[in-house]
Amino acid sequence: MTAIPLTEGSQIQQVSVDGVLTKRMENLSSGQPLYIGESPPGGGTALPVWRIRKMEYDNGNNFPPTAEVYANGENKFDKIWNDRTSFTYT
Repeated sequence: MTAIPLTEGSQIQQVSVDGVLTKRMENLSSGQPLYIGESPPGGGTALPVWRIRKMEYDNGNNFPPTAEVYANGENKFDKIWNDRTSFTYT
């Protein structure tokens, strides 16, 4: 897995999952995943082909997450990874 710096204290990672889905993750500075996105292989980050989840943690950002919530409350492959911070997560 290759980690690519996104902003200070967070990383984006991309891995292939059994050749079926591509997964991207943005981590908190402490290393826990914050956003997890999955798309068909080759799905560009600007294309509406992503299913995106956000991990929620307690006040100390302690692992494990207290909840996993989906972008716009939908478990669909129709979101844009680059827009992950603009969605409502429920």
